[in-house]
Amino acid sequence: IGDVAGGEPVRRSDFELYRSRFGPGARFINGLGLTESTLALQFHADPDTRFVGQSVPVGDAVDGLTVELIDEDGEPGWYGEIVVSGAGLSPGYWRQPEQTAERFGPGQVLRTGDIGRRLPDGRIVHVGRRDEQLNIRGYRVEPGDIEAALAALPGVTDGAVTIVDRHGEPWLVAYLVGAGGDRPDSGGIRDGLAARLPGYMLPQAFEWLDALPRFANGKVDRAALPAPRFGRRRGKGPVPAGTELETGLLAIWREVLQLDTLGIHDDFFALGGHSLLATRVIARARDRFGIDVPLINLFEYPTIAALAATIAASMAGLETVEDVAEGPISVTR
Repeated sequence: IGDVAGGEPVRRSDFELYRSRFGPGARFINGLGLTESTLALQFHADPDTRFVGQSVPVGDAVDGLTVELIDEDGEPGWYGEIVVSGAGLSPGYWRQPEQTAERFGPGQVLRTGDIGRRLPDGRIVHVGRRDEQLNIRGYRVEPGDIEAALAALPGVTDGAVTIVDRHGEPWLVAYLVGAGGDRPDSGGIRDGLAARLPGYMLPQAFEWLDALPRFANGKVDRAALPAPRFGRRRGKGPVPAGTELETGLLAIWREVLQLDTLGIHDDFFALGGHSLLATRVIARARDRFGIDVPLINLFEYPTIAALAATIAASMAGLETVEDVAEGPISVTR
């Protein structure tokens, strides 16, 4: 028994469903199928296949074709646009000279528009499309990389990432599907991602869905994803400030995060905060209280209650409150 998949990227759930129906002895060939070349890559998925997030990797190029990953500088490497060359390619698009010139280069070379990452063993993981890349504060982000990291977390079976405009700034939003309908704590999900991804790739909002909206071909219908509910929470309402310091910090957070409803136990980063917004919080705290709070403190104590307690502890050695006005205070742990 054997089957060949060549077209849309094969997800891990697809492969596992195939194995459950046909057994471990069935031969599954995963191909990166291109209309312009019929089939460029192939991979025999054995029962001991090691997956990368949601994706089933593909393998070596078929005879007559060469596959490279070309970075933004036009150099081949381990990450970039999948470029195919060789005798097996189409000469171009019928009566579409502009599109042919854009996608096909001299010497039978095709720029696929797909983004891939090469694994140490030579296999390629399909990451996404070039036209789906996101730009976050000067960084180019591949949604597929974040989605693969999400799918690798316990309790998450599916995920999609998109970008929304919030008060003139781009915010990453992750849409998640939990195993068995469960919805793990978003703070724990964010911590899990932080161990795998750089800070600029961390979503600023998390939305749980029963299932992702998809087209008939399996692709996520991103236009059908619901609008994110920034700052909303299930269960108990926000805890109000109890001290003058907490009240001041709460006002600063509301200004920076553009949220009206939040409390002293809400996590700054779970509410959409990031490093740029964190620097604004520190600057406004300096202007308001006349104290210098190290930026690292906000990352270590991301709630108003914890941050205020840390600041108060550092100020506890002062004899009078008036001493605060005499000059900046270095607040340390």
